[in-house]
Amino acid sequence: MATHDSNIADKAKEGGGDAVITTGDFARQIATLSVANGNAYTTGNANLVGNSAYFSANTNAFATQTSIPIMWRNSQYLVIKYLN
Repeated sequence: MATHDSNIADKAKEGGGDAVITTGDFARQIATLSVANGNAYTTGNANLVGNSAYFSANTNAFATQTSIPIMWRNSQYLVIKYLN
């Protein structure tokens, strides 16, 4: 939580607060961003012998995909002011 809300204490001090209490922290995945890439490469030979044809082929394929969640986040805080 400290890295998520690193500037909350500074904002509370700027506003005259002395302490901060987290009362709620909510996160929800709202979407997914996906990117995919792929390619294929084929080589082959054809031989004709008399009335017959002979084919030989080799295919290589490679694909990658990356998915990243898109998050919605909401946090709630209480700012404390000490009275003398």
